[in-house]
Amino acid sequence: MTENDPRGWLAIIYADSAYVGGAVRRTERLHWTYADARQELDKRMIELKLGPVAWDELADHTHLGRVPHHVVIITSILLPTGFIPAV
Repeated sequence: MTENDPRGWLAIIYADSAYVGGAVRRTERLHWTYADARQELDKRMIELKLGPVAWDELADHTHLGRVPHHVVIITSILLPTGFIPAV
């Protein structure tokens, strides 16, 4: 694994509650860049009227944000290499 390996970026919004299991919203597609995933997340935050996000970088390729009653994560995964298998 190198820094140049292709990555896909994903954004997820979680309710910060013991009563909700799972994501409130997530990106529908992987994005090529953090900036693109963040842009889609920002649109969702406006739609949900959740306000501006306070961000921290947890580790390489993972960013954690907070707003009242919600937690947001933008993270990336390595994309597969090689040929796409026949289905």
